Amino acid sequence: MAGFFYKGILLQQHKEPALSRDLREFVNADTIGVTMDRPPVGDADSLTPAEIASLARDAHIVDERDGQPLADKLAACQQTPPRLLIADAVDDEPYLSSQLGPLLKNPAHSALGLRLAQRAAGAAEAQFAVYKNLTDLDIRIPRKIEGFSVRRIRGRYPAEYQASQAFEADDDVLLIGVGALIQLARAVLFNRPQTTTFVTVAGDCIGNPTNLEVSLGMTIAQVLERCGLIEDPARVVVGGSMTGISVIDTENTLVTPSTRAVLAFRQDFKSLGFGCIGCSRCVHVCPKGLNPFFIYRAVQEKRYAAFRTLDAQMCIGCGTCSYMCPAKLDLSETVQKAARSFKPMAGSIRTNAALLAKKDAADYESYLADYALHRAQIDHRRALAAARRADEKRRGEAAAAHAAADREADRALAQALADHRAADAQADRALAQALEANQAAQRAADEALAQALRRKQEAGQAADGAFAQAERQRQAAEQAADKSVSDAAAAAEAADRAAERADAAALKRMQAAEKAADKAFSDALKAQQSAEKDAAKALAKAERNSALSDDDRQAFKRTLDELQAGAERVRAEAQAACGEAKAAAKAGYESELEKGVRSRVAAKEAAAAARQAAEAAKLAARETCEAARRTCEADKAAALAAYESAQEACEADKAAALKVYEAAQEADAQARARALEVYEAAQREYERARQSAKDAYEARLEEARQTDERARADIEAALDRAKENARAAADAARQAQAAFEGRPVTVVLGGNDIPGEPAPEPGAGPITAEAVSGAPVAAEAVIAEPAVAGGGSAGIPEEAARTASPTDAPGAPLEEVELLPPEAVAEESAPAKEAGEPAAALAAAGAPKPDPMRGWRKNDSTEKGGDDR
Repeated sequence: MAGFFYKGILLQQHKEPALSRDLREFVNADTIGVTMDRPPVGDADSLTPAEIASLARDAHIVDERDGQPLADKLAACQQTPPRLLIADAVDDEPYLSSQLGPLLKNPAHSALGLRLAQRAAGAAEAQFAVYKNLTDLDIRIPRKIEGFSVRRIRGRYPAEYQASQAFEADDDVLLIGVGALIQLARAVLFNRPQTTTFVTVAGDCIGNPTNLEVSLGMTIAQVLERCGLIEDPARVVVGGSMTGISVIDTENTLVTPSTRAVLAFRQDFKSLGFGCIGCSRCVHVCPKGLNPFFIYRAVQEKRYAAFRTLDAQMCIGCGTCSYMCPAKLDLSETVQKAARSFKPMAGSIRTNAALLAKKDAADYESYLADYALHRAQIDHRRALAAARRADEKRRGEAAAAHAAADREADRALAQALADHRAADAQADRALAQALEANQAAQRAADEALAQALRRKQEAGQAADGAFAQAERQRQAAEQAADKSVSDAAAAAEAADRAAERADAAALKRMQAAEKAADKAFSDALKAQQSAEKDAAKALAKAERNSALSDDDRQAFKRTLDELQAGAERVRAEAQAACGEAKAAAKAGYESELEKGVRSRVAAKEAAAAARQAAEAAKLAARETCEAARRTCEADKAAALAAYESAQEACEADKAAALKVYEAAQEADAQARARALEVYEAAQREYERARQSAKDAYEARLEEARQTDERARADIEAALDRAKENARAAADAARQAQAAFEGRPVTVVLGGNDIPGEPAPEPGAGPITAEAVSGAPVAAEAVIAEPAVAGGGSAGIPEEAARTASPTDAPGAPLEEVELLPPEAVAEESAPAKEAGEPAAALAAAGAPKPDPMRGWRKNDSTEKGGDDR
């Protein structure tokens, strides 16, 4: 397992402040809301490995760490599933955090993508990998993310390459970048293809260093403008600060799926042109143990024989030597370019000369075959044009005959249609007359019925008027009776009120008399009591007076007794008078009460008599009203009988008129049926004539088609022979080129060099340079790139393949074939003559390139100044 790696150098990372800031979007408005042309995924857990790989292919997801399609990686695991799946977020180069930043900002999507990739690859274990030697971070890296452990890779730069080498030493380990896993999760959750990539924008010229999610196809200048430049940079690097490339034209350098960083720096020390000072730092820090300076001098002096002893092909392009060089020599890029360009010179000079001569001869033969193919293409197009004109002439004659037959059939059908319309018009006129007579009879019957209805309504209105008059009289009589009853009731109430007032007055008088009698009795009683008190006082005074004699006292006492007896008599008389007065007052009150009772009885009797008279009047009025109602109903019944009689007469008249109209309709239908039969017979004749004309037209077209097919078959056979000759020459040239470069080559037949040709037979083995030349070549680790299906050899875009053989585009019309000029054929076939450079045509021919880096891919292009595709 990857642990601590001692080789390499310790670098100051400079990942802040870009890593701690939020992940920002810088996307093209045209890509917002873009979805894949497939139904969205309902449940991510229900996806099968094949469905996940298909979804990654439809989403065009590319692994940013090596630029390979994610679908190809997952599909390769179907046969031999890996034991361990590593989500790569190491980012061990300075400034670079385009994998670690999205991992920390989108842990849920990263974990979901890793889980889906683990299921698709069939891996038993999965984990994230990050770089441990990050001491200047402002954020913490968790030990687990959504249940997945985070493996910290220690060691010196290039730790990511050394870790990948250690991982890939086992065949059961698969590495995938975190950015590709996030894109896979988005494709599953939101049905979105990959339209963006994660890019770190940093450097001492950047005003706002950050990690951006940038739309694919944007220019480097737009990305720099988004983050802001505090001054014009002297050097712009696309890719990592160690393995990236310097670009000059930022307006035309585009962001691709494998673009991981855009760095802008103030000073470019390489432009100063310093020489080597012999410090040997590059030798000490090379992780592969090479001598970069000796290789650099061998390239400058063109000492090709030294390449084999110096092992230049083992360079991994990590950029450590260039970083450590105090003279800022471009060691890494020079060694890489030399390893690619001058490898054919590493073998025997004699063998190379023989192979070169054989290659030149094969190139010349290929050029002649291509020129012959070009002439055959011109003849092919001219012959096709002549065949097309002849076919068009035959088709035009057949179409003219067909059109004449159609016109004659149309004329006959038009005449039959005119006759049919005339018969229909005659039938319509007869039917219209019958309809008019029927409508007149209907109107007369309706008029008679309307008059009977008016008479019925008038009789009903008269009867209703008489009944209404009787009803009004009844209501008036009832109102008069009710008034007399109410008057009697009012009189009775008035008598009651008068009796009540008299009773109240008598009661008051009785109460006043009783009060006066009581007052007189009270006065007499008070006088008696006063006399008794005076007598008692006089008696007491006399008893106290000693001058009086006993006789005087006795006499005085008798006098007092007489006075008391008199007072008692007066009190008794007053009491008797009071009782008599009260009795007289009560008798008067009772007399008044009796009078009130008699007046009430008389008033009630008068009210009862009035009510009886009112009931009798109401009964008489009701009888009169009922008689009027019976008379009204009799009059209405007579009017209704008259109306019903008129209605029956109206229905009889309408039925008679309808019978006449139905007879006219039947006659009209018979006439129309006869006219329709005649027209249908004409239509059948018309269809027969058109079918006959069509059969004749199709027969002539079939004859023209067969003639054209025979002519085209002859033309295509001639072109196929020229193609076969060109293909054989191209195969010979490719084999000679492979032998010259000293690498195995797979001769791809059919749809690669000559589009439209059949694919090679399954199981056909590759043709190696040693088999072609018979000379031994240096053994090298080569990873053959597969041929691109649908056009071009391996490594050639489909557009280039269509340009090489435009006439073989599958399904294209014959008249739209493009010509391949002789200049293009010569340019594609002629070998390059520059000293020390391989033939450009051989690189364009799609020969597989060796990849000694295996799982490690640096983020730069093969040529300086290109983008990081």
